[in-house]
Amino acid sequence: MHTIAPRPRLPTTPIIAGESQQVIVAEGIAPDTGDTIAWNYAVLAELMAVGVGLAAGVLPARSAARLDPLEALRSE
Repeated sequence: MHTIAPRPRLPTTPIIAGESQQVIVAEGIAPDTGDTIAWNYAVLAELMAVGVGLAAGVLPARSAARLDPLEALRSE
């Protein structure tokens, strides 16, 4: 007999807040300022976010991978 692992619960507060914002803007409750963002700025912001995320994740992991595990545990 196979058992199914329970699904992890998602945090509902940020999801509800995000959906509420979408409804407010879509329904016209929030004033439309007419501001738009050029696509090239959106792409640039996304590339910068990916670059920072990769640098923050890969660089420490790469330096940690070079360490001897026993020496790293002794230094803590």
